[in-house]
Amino acid sequence: MQTLNKPLKFRRYFFEIGPPITSRRAERAGNPSWRNLYEAAILEGDLMNLPLRIEDAKKAIGTRLVERTLSDQNGEREALVKALNVLEDLLKMSKAA
Repeated sequence: MQTLNKPLKFRRYFFEIGPPITSRRAERAGNPSWRNLYEAAILEGDLMNLPLRIEDAKKAIGTRLVERTLSDQNGEREALVKALNVLEDLLKMSKAA
């Protein structure tokens, strides 16, 4: 199993997307929030599982962006866009490893 070692500074950068904003209705329905999926991707150490985790997180973020098109609650849209950019960077880094 190949792993991606992420130093503390690297992880701190990826978690600086803003305060946690979750949809309680989605979590009650058994639907993890975009942030939970994002964090799972960031913390994934197995390079074989990483692309799937990133894809799940990107789908959830995209869905949330569509939901937030008309209103931006507490700057969530900015956090969503930043999270997407971070996931893209992480995917590029994992492919280079």
